[in-house]
Amino acid sequence: MIEAVGSKSGNKTAGTKRAAGNSESRLPQKRQKTKDIPEPAKQPEHPWAVDPDQVFRFTDLPGELRNRIYEVAAEWSYRWFPPTFLKPKKTRRGKSTSCDEDRTSGREPLPHLGLTQTCTLIRTEFRPLWLSTNRFPLYVLDGYFKAFFPAPLRASQTAAEVRTRIATYYNPAGNLRLWINKVSLADIDVLQLLKFSNRFPAYKFTVKAGLPVITPKTVASITALVENKNSTWIKHIKQHIITQVRIKINDPNDDDRLHVVIKESHAPKWAKSYLGLGHTRRRAKYWGASVGLGDAGWYLTVGVDYS
Repeated sequence: MIEAVGSKSGNKTAGTKRAAGNSESRLPQKRQKTKDIPEPAKQPEHPWAVDPDQVFRFTDLPGELRNRIYEVAAEWSYRWFPPTFLKPKKTRRGKSTSCDEDRTSGREPLPHLGLTQTCTLIRTEFRPLWLSTNRFPLYVLDGYFKAFFPAPLRASQTAAEVRTRIATYYNPAGNLRLWINKVSLADIDVLQLLKFSNRFPAYKFTVKAGLPVITPKTVASITALVENKNSTWIKHIKQHIITQVRIKINDPNDDDRLHVVIKESHAPKWAKSYLGLGHTRRRAKYWGASVGLGDAGWYLTVGVDYS
């Protein structure tokens, strides 16, 4: 005798169901939901990293010891200051050439640059000393001056305390090494360098030849140009009468070229008209002598800015 499903019987098992073929299936049992137990917070692997008593405090050192550390860092920077290269030019596909990659792959960071960007105290003590260890080619000086010698802030824009503090970040009588490398042989505008020289008259510039092709004559010509203190020359630069000063270093057997561009309102008449190469060169030579460039050793030409 077969019992009907759902009939009362003493042998009935609760939660079961008779299926076809005398097979039985068991209903899943309900389980109580449990919340995820948060994992315990991990302890730091280095307890000293959060222990203020174990942190090395550089600024707590005596001033004499800090100065000695600065001197060692500056000496290292001066000796091992890395060379500077042009940024690789990307092709239309956005890839740089293998030659450029080889030239920039081994680029080294500027030594001890991070020490100049830690805090106001260390920056004031070490940054002026570090800047005198720098060595850069002519074609990066515009960006270098903007980064490390920004234009003075106006009194209406910044408080006097801030302007005084920023003025301690560099030495107005420091030293900058000018590294004349292969790229410096090209046509380069050095007007910003001359403006910097006028802004800091006591700053010293040391011209270093990076290639054998850079002769002592070229080094002397660049030095004379940067150190030119002729009053008329300085006035023309400060009043923006001169808009470009371009140098081009040629073959050692030829004179290095210096091309000065003057605003139309201040340019001499002979520079605005073509009177023959020989006549123009003689006039340019006389004009160069009047602004302190007579003995600089340049092949001088004068252009006119009509903008």
